[in-house]
Amino acid sequence: MVGQSSDSEATVVALVGVARHPYHDLDLRLGVWHFMALTIETEPALGHPFIVGHFRAPKEESTEDKGKSKRVSALDAAREMLANWNEYWETNPRLLSAVLGFLTVVWQCGWDHQSTLINIRKNSEFWSQLAALAKEEISPAPEYKSKELVEMAGYPRAAYHESISSHSYRPGNIEQSPNESIFESEEQFSNELHEAIFNAYDPTLYADFAEKAEGHLPDLVFEHYESRELVGERELGNDFAFASKLLQLRMELSNIESMDTTVAHADELIHTLFSINLNLSLVYASTQLGQSWQAFLVKVAPFLQGDIKFRPVVMSLASSISASIAKEKRSGEIILTAHGVHLAILLALPELVLGHPKSTTDYITAPRQMANTDVADLQAKLKQVEIRITKMRNRQMEAAQAGHNEEAKQYNITLAQ
Repeated sequence: MVGQSSDSEATVVALVGVARHPYHDLDLRLGVWHFMALTIETEPALGHPFIVGHFRAPKEESTEDKGKSKRVSALDAAREMLANWNEYWETNPRLLSAVLGFLTVVWQCGWDHQSTLINIRKNSEFWSQLAALAKEEISPAPEYKSKELVEMAGYPRAAYHESISSHSYRPGNIEQSPNESIFESEEQFSNELHEAIFNAYDPTLYADFAEKAEGHLPDLVFEHYESRELVGERELGNDFAFASKLLQLRMELSNIESMDTTVAHADELIHTLFSINLNLSLVYASTQLGQSWQAFLVKVAPFLQGDIKFRPVVMSLASSISASIAKEKRSGEIILTAHGVHLAILLALPELVLGHPKSTTDYITAPRQMANTDVADLQAKLKQVEIRITKMRNRQMEAAQAGHNEEAKQYNITLAQ
């Protein structure tokens, strides 16, 4: 689209202007940030002007052009917003998450833009801002069980939407920059990692919804209300996984709001659906945070493998995390995905300090610190995960053979995670 326009650079400037303008519609700004990130990721040639601000290297400025303001690229705009991240953290964490997602894509595709990124790599202020954001304390997960409704655009919405949405967007999905202070305190490091493996998934909500729906809408098929948007493009909160407006419309058409008792039951059904969406928003955010931590541990491993004093801390923490994983009693595909992330973190911890040991004794003595874990329970749990993965692969093959491409694609995504 950008490449085919009559003035491509003007189009880039216009898109960047929309993305950074504070009074444009939020959904429009988010769409532009996502579009620019996708372009950089999939079309490097077209994405390059979003990073440098022009398609070709500009000629030497003439005398009359020197007074004009410098063209702002999308990368410049993202850095401007990062410099004021604490304001967006409080007022618009969803937009901040989109900007961080853009920066993540730029960095992942950095090989194509080395000449531009080399100065940023040397910019200590940029890394200080990222480190400060990564270390910002996140409040405990808010209440997700909907109890009160508020009217918005003619439809009742969960009163907890704002608190859940803000909390879910704040962890972000960036790979935190290496910062030694995170590892200096054993308590801080432990708290951070236990937060990364926390999962708020509540499977009882589904059973509760099915029980309530059976008495009023016995022919309701819950899967029909799943959101058709890509997971990464959905808004965390009221309608993250299931479309509440469709259910409300279905209840209106079914005339179930004819008596006081049915009105009360209908409200309970809506509350339960909102609770499911709010709960899954927290689950999605925690999974993203866990994936970021796993990637972070892998990236910083070369810097910490020589720190012998740090080994007992890491191995003790690995033992604690493995015990937490072994105690997991919940089941289902969502928990299976979370298990994959948690196991990846667990495997990254020994590699964090063992890596390339100087002697074979390091392989023997350090892992013994994990012996306090109930190994039999952990092995049984790992076996359960293996069985679930096998079942999911079989379902993926069956879906592909039956021509259910969307379902097969979802299984592929889960298995890849």
